[in-house]
Amino acid sequence: MGNVITFPIHRRRPHVALVWDWAWDQYRVEAVGIIAPAAVIEWHADYDVALAALLGMADRLALPPIDCTKNGRVA
Repeated sequence: MGNVITFPIHRRRPHVALVWDWAWDQYRVEAVGIIAPAAVIEWHADYDVALAALLGMADRLALPPIDCTKNGRVA
């Protein structure tokens, strides 16, 4: 599907981000910098499921996927 861009990145361009949401204690996947019907916010408890959701949403929206979690920072 493509390479996941790891943190840090230029965050002004539209992208799909995977982040840890401290309020919900889950991973959040969301499109940033774009308004689209398919750009919904998703929460997942499992990192592997969240990563799959990140890649799927990025593929649907034709945007680069960016993993901003600690797992993504360790290459």
